[in-house]
Amino acid sequence: MRSIYKLPLQSNFKALEFSEQISNSDMITWSYASIGSIYFYAADYRNALVFFEKTKVFFAVFICCSFIENEKMK
Repeated sequence: MRSIYKLPLQSNFKALEFSEQISNSDMITWSYASIGSIYFYAADYRNALVFFEKTKVFFAVFICCSFIENEKMK
């Protein structure tokens, strides 16, 4: 991997770690998406796919939880 991608990956993995520590699913999802994008542009498609799949799972949970919360407020 070219060095141009190393610092952004490090920063996003730190953001992911922090997001997990505070259990913020929105931030976790965005961290996964950002990491996947960096891997994609670095032509590391295998890792990109891994993180995009994680994004999809977290996004689905987020949508489901949001729906349930909206239904509770009715």
